[in-house]
Amino acid sequence: MKRGAIRLQTASPSAGTAIQQRKHDKRKAAENAKSATSEKLDWLDALCMDPRLRPSDFKVAVKLMQFRNARTGLCNPSYQTLADETCLKSATVRVCVKKLCDSGWIEVKRPNYPKPNFYQFIHVHVNPMLDRRIMLREVWADLRKERAEKTALATFDRDEDNGPLLLDRDENNARDREPHHGKHVSDHVGLLALSKSP
Repeated sequence: MKRGAIRLQTASPSAGTAIQQRKHDKRKAAENAKSATSEKLDWLDALCMDPRLRPSDFKVAVKLMQFRNARTGLCNPSYQTLADETCLKSATVRVCVKKLCDSGWIEVKRPNYPKPNFYQFIHVHVNPMLDRRIMLREVWADLRKERAEKTALATFDRDEDNGPLLLDRDENNARDREPHHGKHVSDHVGLLALSKSP
């Protein structure tokens, strides 16, 4: 009985270590898969922002990224497979692949003729394209703000039914004593200047 107990005691730490190692490997594989998915999405998001590419180029790029093995990084579909998957002609797929290469998004390694090409994905343009999106959002935000200010001024400066102006209100923020409905803002400002002059 003592030998069995000793055998169990010596076997249990190694078994526990193996279980812990398997859990660690599973957790690391899950993290790597999550990182690979995030990397794919960032690459596709940046590629979508590139104004040099056409919709057909983007379709081929999406399909290439789907064929990429997350564990090994290998991607080697044939032109015909890409054509079948994207509903494009094989010649169009060749043009799209060349465009992606020239734009600096992928690199093609060409083995011997019977074997398909190997594709490598380049991430150099990801950050500049994401910065471009931020810059465009800031520009559009400034334009919207400027448009809102112009609309507010136009509403404030219209000729009829403008109501009492803020310039004509008293200190207690009550209604003005002499409302000037239907007059232009420049008329209100002129009357205010005349009333203040000695």
